[in-house]
Amino acid sequence: MIYKRAVFAALLAYTALVAGGDVDKLALFVGDAEATAQLSPAASEVPPLYVFYVNHTHLSEDTLPYTDPSLQQLDTHVSQNLNDTLLALADVLDRHGLPADWQVVYGMAQGLCSDQGTQNVFQQLLARGHEVGLHVHNFNTDYERALRAMHDVCGISPQVISGLVLARSSNQMAQEIQQAKQDGMDLGVIGMSASHFMQPCGQQIGTGNDMWAQTGNLLFPWQPEYVGAQPDVCTDDPNGDFSLIDHVGMTAWTGAKGNRQADLLTDADFDRLRARFDAALDYMAQNKPTHVAAWGFVTHPHEFMAGGSRGEQGPDQSALDALDRFLTYVDQKVAEGLVVYATPSQINQDVLAQQTNSPYAQWPNTLLLSSLRTQGSRFAKLLVWIPVSTGMTSVVCPRLPSQSLMRCFA
Repeated sequence: MIYKRAVFAALLAYTALVAGGDVDKLALFVGDAEATAQLSPAASEVPPLYVFYVNHTHLSEDTLPYTDPSLQQLDTHVSQNLNDTLLALADVLDRHGLPADWQVVYGMAQGLCSDQGTQNVFQQLLARGHEVGLHVHNFNTDYERALRAMHDVCGISPQVISGLVLARSSNQMAQEIQQAKQDGMDLGVIGMSASHFMQPCGQQIGTGNDMWAQTGNLLFPWQPEYVGAQPDVCTDDPNGDFSLIDHVGMTAWTGAKGNRQADLLTDADFDRLRARFDAALDYMAQNKPTHVAAWGFVTHPHEFMAGGSRGEQGPDQSALDALDRFLTYVDQKVAEGLVVYATPSQINQDVLAQQTNSPYAQWPNTLLLSSLRTQGSRFAKLLVWIPVSTGMTSVVCPRLPSQSLMRCFA
């Protein structure tokens, strides 16, 4: 324990020096049992909830920003509006330390990447610590086009896919998972709790997922049984190699399903989303689950773009401000040690580590770029790789005050 705290103190001191922070304020909480005792009961007893954000990166038609189905006529005005909106969204997310999962359809991938070249917006998002994957509405017709555009035009090999929930049956979803797995993907981000699968699954998906009516999603990720003669994507396979992570469906908080959402997002929308988020925190406090729990939400670019759902105009500041205010509320829970921001892939790393009974599978233990903050001093992002030999658990502690940050290494 002494060695762990010594290493942690050195890391914090280095971070503070690099960013011009206050080392004394950081040192106050290092190796100090009395300071550790200052942790609130909530922070010390309730396991943190992973929170993630997914952007289904498409407009009202998957071919946009092209004006024709054959993807020959690129509307550069729409392309620029999309580029500006995605970066404006990323600016809001980055201020809060929330890395997004951008799930891109075939037209968007080919259009923006061919228009912008090697420095395309998706490469920029990756460089900023976000992740980029695929989104498909019709697996048979869209998947290969999206994968080829992402790989060949954008220069990205995706590891995450969304849109699997649009499969008509468990067998069809299993086949789609097998194809995605073959192409290097090991994670699906999905709106299962708001889908037609709930009835054939008997309202039970994975293990222990009985909270979805209140939280809006299935908090516990699972590995579906997608191989064999009778696959069952509702059932958790502890030995599985492909994970599904559920997010809140848009109908639950905007009243409009998926890409039918045409209006700009408002504070009223995010107030409804906040109720789902609060319900997830209540579940964590009441049940104190011992396995990884994750809560996330999804939007599209056009809900932050003025003028309609075809990219007619660029980012709308009022919608961005509404998102910013919602995340400011979530930040309060981060500061209390109740929430950890992460991408779905980072969450999945912890899910798989926990299932292998690794000694380092305590939550939260994903390695990521953390934006450290203490007592009003904000620190630059620093990638901290903690060697296993130190006996320390790698952690996700974005934007936590030093009290909560200390907890991650205790």
